[in-house]
Amino acid sequence: MKSSKIEVVSNVNLQPGKGNIKNRVGSRMAGFAKKYFNSLQIFVIVFGFLVLIYLFIASFSVVDGPSMQPNFQTGDLTIYEKLTTTWGKLEHGDVIVFQAPDGKDFIKRVIGLPGDTVKVEGGKVYVNGIVINEPYLSDENKYVRAGQYFTEGREVTATESQYIAFGDNRSVSYDSRSIGPIDKKDIKGKVWIRFWPIEKFGAVNHVRYPELEKK
Repeated sequence: MKSSKIEVVSNVNLQPGKGNIKNRVGSRMAGFAKKYFNSLQIFVIVFGFLVLIYLFIASFSVVDGPSMQPNFQTGDLTIYEKLTTTWGKLEHGDVIVFQAPDGKDFIKRVIGLPGDTVKVEGGKVYVNGIVINEPYLSDENKYVRAGQYFTEGREVTATESQYIAFGDNRSVSYDSRSIGPIDKKDIKGKVWIRFWPIEKFGAVNHVRYPELEKK
C-alpha cells in the first residue's frame, strides 16, 4: 500500500515583518504628535488668556516700605483690578496703586477726587472744607503733617483728571503732600485682594467718609 505524503503549507508568518513594525512605530509617533499638539494648543490659549488678564483686568503688586502701616506691611502681596480706573470711577477711601514721577509703583489711599479741594491744617485733613474721619490711622499718625506741596493750610484743588492720595502711615509716607495730585493716567488700579500672607487673605477694605456724602 502506497503511503501518500501530505505537505502542509502554513500562511502564518511567525517573524514580524519590517512593514508591520514601521506601521506601529509611525502610529505611535502620530499619536504622540497629536497629543503634544493638543497640549500646546491648550497652553497657548491659557497663556494668552492670562496675558489679557494681566494687561487689561488685573495685576500683582508687592508692598515695599512702611507708608501704609498698620494696614499694609512690607512683603504683602496684592492684586489690583484695572476695570474701575478704566471704565468706572474711584471713590474716597479707595486704596490704589499708581506710578510716581520717579517710576516706582506706590500704594496709597484716595483722599481727594477730581474737583475736590483738599488741605492739611492743624494736624487734620479737610476735603471741601470738611474734616474727614480716618479710623485706619494709628494713634501716632492721628496728627497729619503738611508737606512740600501741601504746605500748612494751603488749599489744593484737583483737576478733572487728578486725584489726591495719602499713605496711612503719615509720618513717613511720600505721597501727594510732597508730589501733589496724581494724574489719572498714572493710576494702575484699585487694590482688590491681599493674598499674602495667607492669614490675611481676603478682599481689601476700602473705608468711606460718610461726612462727605452728607454734604
